[in-house]
Amino acid sequence: MQLLSEAGLVEYRKEGRWRFYRLAGSAAPPVVREALRWVKRALASDEQIAIDAQRLKEVLSKDKAELAACYRN
Repeated sequence: MQLLSEAGLVEYRKEGRWRFYRLAGSAAPPVVREALRWVKRALASDEQIAIDAQRLKEVLSKDKAELAACYRN
């Protein structure tokens, strides 16, 4: 993730010991925005991406503290 961050493809924020990553936004250089558009188009019809997107929705609907407790060990 650090390499992606250094390349400008992702951004992150720290919250305690956790880092929360997201794709680079509109402030990213044009070449980065174009690369991300290409990746999104290339993966748009990928079945695993659709499955992961559904799982992500489920995870995001959970309480952060409850979710973190699942991964303490």
